[in-house]
Amino acid sequence: MSCTLTLSAYKRGCATPSGIDSIYLIDHEARKSSEAVFSITNGALTITNSGASVPAFHVEPVFNTSTVTTPITSDATSNAFKYDRNLEFKLDGYDASIVTLTENLVKGRTEVLIKWVNGSYTYMGNERGCSATGSDAGTSGTALSDAKGVTLTLMEEATAPMPMVDFAEFTAAFAITEPA
Repeated sequence: MSCTLTLSAYKRGCATPSGIDSIYLIDHEARKSSEAVFSITNGALTITNSGASVPAFHVEPVFNTSTVTTPITSDATSNAFKYDRNLEFKLDGYDASIVTLTENLVKGRTEVLIKWVNGSYTYMGNERGCSATGSDAGTSGTALSDAKGVTLTLMEEATAPMPMVDFAEFTAAFAITEPA
C-alpha cells in the first residue's frame, strides 16, 4: 500500500514516527551579526550566507528525553497572540564541556535547529532567540539507576509556528561542531 502525500494542511499525510533525534545550538547574537540571512515563505525558512560560517553545536540528547511544545496564547481584549515555544532536553553525565554548555545557554540567547526522528528539520529562536528557563544544571539521582546530568529548557515567544528548514542550506550557512 502506497502513501500519497498531499499539499494541504487539511488532509492527512503519511504516518511518520514522532520525537526529536538531535538538536543544533547556535548563538543568536553571533548569527544576527553574521552574513546569514533568514527569510520565511509559506512556513519554510530559507537560509543564505555569503560570509563566514556561524558556529552550530550538534547535541545528541538522551534518547526519548527531548520534547518541544508550542502552546498558542491569544487575548481577545488586547487583540494579540503569540506562540510560547518550549524545548526541553536532557544531557547525560556531568563534565566540564556540559558545565560550559549550560553556562553559555543560561547567559545568552540561543537558536535551535531541531532534527525530528522522521527526518524533518524545524527552527526555533530565529525571531528573538531562546532563553534558558526552568532548567536543572546538574542532578546526581538517588539510586544507581536514576537519571543523572543536566536538563535544559529553552523558551521563546514567537509570532509564527516553527518554520521548516532544508538541512543542506543549514550546513552551508553554519560550521557544525559534532559531539566528541
